[in-house]
Amino acid sequence: FFFGYSCVPSFVVWQVVGGDHSVKLVMADIQEILQKIRTHCKNNRVRVTEFFQDFDKLRSGLITPYQFQRCLNMLGVVNQVTQSDYEQLFLHYKSPTEHNKVNYVQFCDAVDNVFTVKNLEKSPTVRSPMQQNFLSPRKRAANPLTEEQYAKYNREMEHFVAETMARGIMLKEPFRDFDNHCNGRVTVSQFLRCFPFRVDADTTRILLQRYQDSASGDVDYLAWVRDVEDAIEAKRLPVEVKREGRRTEQKSDYGIQSLLVELQKQVLTNRIRVEEVFKDYDKLRSELVTETQFASGLGVLKFQKFSLSPSHIKMLQDHYRVQDTYGNVRTAYMRFVNDMDSVFTEKGLEKTPQRRVQPRYDLLVKEQNYMASHDEARVEAVLDHVRSMIKTRRILIKPYFKDFDRACKGVYQTKFTTRARFERALTCVGISLSPEDFKLLCDKYQAKEAGNDSDSIRYLDFCADVDPEEPEVPKTNSSSRLNAPLEPKYVPLGKTGRVTIEEVEDDIQTHCLSNRIRIHEYFRDFDTLRSGVVTKAQFATALTISGMTLRQDELDLLYVRYASPTKPGFVQWLTFADAVDEVFTCKKLEQSPTKTPGTTQRILAKKRQEQEPELSDHVEAILARLNEVVRTRGILLPPFFQDFDKHNTGRITASQFQQVLSRHHFNLSESETTALLNCYRDFRSRHINYRRFIGDVDASERPRTSPVPEFEHASLGMRPGTGPASLAASRSMTSPFSTFSTRSTGFAGSAGFVAADVPPADTDDLMNWIGVKVVKNSIRLKDFFIDTDRLRKGYVPRAKFRSALDMAGVKLDEIAFRTLEARFDNPGVPDTVNYVEFLKQVQQTEPYAMTAPPKVMPSPAMKNPVKKQYGITVFKPRPEDAILEHVQTRMATRRVNPKPYFQDFDKIRKERVTRTQFASVLDKMQLALPAEETDLLTDMFVDQRGDVDYIKFCNTVDVA
Repeated sequence: FFFGYSCVPSFVVWQVVGGDHSVKLVMADIQEILQKIRTHCKNNRVRVTEFFQDFDKLRSGLITPYQFQRCLNMLGVVNQVTQSDYEQLFLHYKSPTEHNKVNYVQFCDAVDNVFTVKNLEKSPTVRSPMQQNFLSPRKRAANPLTEEQYAKYNREMEHFVAETMARGIMLKEPFRDFDNHCNGRVTVSQFLRCFPFRVDADTTRILLQRYQDSASGDVDYLAWVRDVEDAIEAKRLPVEVKREGRRTEQKSDYGIQSLLVELQKQVLTNRIRVEEVFKDYDKLRSELVTETQFASGLGVLKFQKFSLSPSHIKMLQDHYRVQDTYGNVRTAYMRFVNDMDSVFTEKGLEKTPQRRVQPRYDLLVKEQNYMASHDEARVEAVLDHVRSMIKTRRILIKPYFKDFDRACKGVYQTKFTTRARFERALTCVGISLSPEDFKLLCDKYQAKEAGNDSDSIRYLDFCADVDPEEPEVPKTNSSSRLNAPLEPKYVPLGKTGRVTIEEVEDDIQTHCLSNRIRIHEYFRDFDTLRSGVVTKAQFATALTISGMTLRQDELDLLYVRYASPTKPGFVQWLTFADAVDEVFTCKKLEQSPTKTPGTTQRILAKKRQEQEPELSDHVEAILARLNEVVRTRGILLPPFFQDFDKHNTGRITASQFQQVLSRHHFNLSESETTALLNCYRDFRSRHINYRRFIGDVDASERPRTSPVPEFEHASLGMRPGTGPASLAASRSMTSPFSTFSTRSTGFAGSAGFVAADVPPADTDDLMNWIGVKVVKNSIRLKDFFIDTDRLRKGYVPRAKFRSALDMAGVKLDEIAFRTLEARFDNPGVPDTVNYVEFLKQVQQTEPYAMTAPPKVMPSPAMKNPVKKQYGITVFKPRPEDAILEHVQTRMATRRVNPKPYFQDFDKIRKERVTRTQFASVLDKMQLALPAEETDLLTDMFVDQRGDVDYIKFCNTVDVA
């Protein structure tokens, strides 16, 4: 039989004409077929209508029988529907007007009843009876369970329920990887593979017997999951019982005032914004909502250890019930919000801005647990012990307890923890207590508000008692705390007893000059209209923000000096800021450019007159003892202090200074440490000048600086040691290498270099200095040279010789390198250094290095030989041929192609660069030419316009 248009099957005609009984049989068959299709569509979430609409372009609701069969096959019901089922569906949904068409719309509506019912907008209360339990109906085993098997099955199900609730297992997830069609079935092997619990063979056999489909052999895992979930739902506790299994006892006899106080306490403790939950219901901002909306908003609010019962909500609704303009019953939620927010502030402060609001800290005061007098004394002794350990070890204890806060991952922090977690937190920070002391401590901080939950500990109160620097909850009345005088955040700049305005201004200018402070920027924020005046309070606040905290008598002097003549009570901050900025420059210098600011010179002269405080006998005795320890043990102090001085300021904090002292085990008492801190503390920054301390302890590490103080370097924008005075001082110093003449040394990079006679005394001083450097820093020089001498020849090129010393931390200048290269030159191989002989002589200086520091120190960095002429150093350049020969040798040795370097500056390829660009390229190629020889080389290739012909230079120096 071909399912087409021209004929109708004979048996179908027989069924139709067979009477009412035959019609009932046909209808029963149709419902059974539809049941198969509905189950398939429900399990696979199939939208039936979309498959038929592709064949109905005009949306007539009719398609041909052949198209109807194709759509059913596309639905994936080939295995569930037979050919005779297709014929019955055709006859049932055949169009009465067009006999060769099928009304697919009626068929789709019949199948979609499993999801919903059409026209629900007209009858929203109608519910389809087919929507439930269509996912893979449970198939029971052919052989029922015996009583013994059923008892074992129930015991195992209780075990499954307990494990699932305790571990939070998602039972469906393991099976979904094998259930691609979401039909709720997997094979036996897949079921055993994904089963989340360990069971024995008997339990496995019972589960398969109960949930295995006898027809297909698959296991209905979804039925097992539903049985476990149903057992879990039946075992769940009521809403009033907490998640931990303990019932929370809520007060049922709350009055409206006590209820509001409890809600205010919850709002203040958890910082809840009550208004946010009601705004969504009040679109017109009428400050009114319905009683249902009010109850819904209260349900959104989450509290700690407190929940609103229906009686509480009814009480609040009655208290805030009003009628709107139309006579409808509403709830004035805004009144409730204002009552809750009163714990933070008061409404209408914009009308009375000077009114002072007292926060309701009294709501947060915890009720103390009363104990016997001897127990209280014992607890206080335990707390003193814990305080001393926290202070000694500098422990921040609160984060450890927060990690054990059992609801810290939720909406709010409970501020409570269990006894076991409290003990674990103490163990984590290294605080060990006896069982008796721990029990007393738990009794002291047991949470009474938790009702029967005696296991809760108020760890925040414990942290506030043992570490009072950061209390979580104030223990006293808020008024006394607010009225208490504020502690100064910064140390005052001035000295005790200062009364003159000039000294106040000098110290302010000194502070601004030392810290490079732009004082104008701190006052502009308070002067939005740019009137040049601010109030006295704003003036003092701006000075405090800038890092200066002055006494009241000093502020009064500034108020009098810069008082506004037109506005009483105001200060002319612009005039004050201009006066302070005179330490940097003077205003209107464009009108008198030759004017020199006098304030800077006056302050610098004042600072030069300030001498370091004299060391007391007590401090000198301490330094002498430290000097003996440093000399005996060979301690190098600067690196340990420099680890804390990232910006190379020469100052560290007192805590860091004490850490360095304790690291070396100097065994100083607390009074001796305090004496050192007071002696080397900078009165401006309150930090410790560790460089001066190192110089007093170890004279060999005393920095060689100019007599100009560091303050002058900061004022001139220069690093220490680079000013004019520093340069003059460095020229006046005796350098062990400044006596070398050009006759006794050669150029390190020249090809025709010949070792010259070097004065032995100066060379010995250099070797002694290197020996002390190696011994004192424990440098293994041999390892650095072996890395560059793979074949162990005993000699290395001069460039690698310098690189090895530099990597070893032996910093030398150009003159020192040339001296060493001349002394240890390898005559067999040009431009190489015999490092083996160099290491032997360094080792020979070890006895000298162990006894006394060297008198030789490295001279300032100099790239070329120098000679004495009238007390100053003068450079003598080499001839042009020697310079070119040096450049050729360097470029050939390093295989440098110079042309691309110049083409980076010659974008239009004119074969010319400027003199500056030419010098930049020479420096980039690292030819080691001084400035005078660079100028001489540049003049050799300059054209008539003043540019450098780099093509000619490349052809000259390129020996290839």
